[in-house]
Amino acid sequence: MQTRFSDWCSRAKLFSGKSNPAKSLFEKNMRLNLLEKRKDMNEEDFFPLAHAFDAGESGDIDLVLRVGPIVLVCEIKTYLNANEPRRRHRILESLRDAGGQLESKLSWVRHNRAVLSQAIK
Repeated sequence: MQTRFSDWCSRAKLFSGKSNPAKSLFEKNMRLNLLEKRKDMNEEDFFPLAHAFDAGESGDIDLVLRVGPIVLVCEIKTYLNANEPRRRHRILESLRDAGGQLESKLSWVRHNRAVLSQAIK
């Protein structure tokens, strides 16, 4: 049976609550990869934040990306091949939860546009 690193860490109780080192590393690598891609593009038209953005009580925004005049607020989810029904169920639940998380973060963005605007200039 194939086991994800985060599943193993959870069972071993190596972290608690929302602190998941595998997820944090994945998100950080995603942001770093986008920053690397920025070198190949017009830097004025493409700007990813290099870190998660603190949205107060709504939690961290995993990725903020500006493409021209459009700002994308992204919730990053890891996805591994779901080779068993239970894992597939957990992945689908995670994606459903992401929608709710994103709604909360978008609400924060709507009320704090000036703060976000300063971060992505």
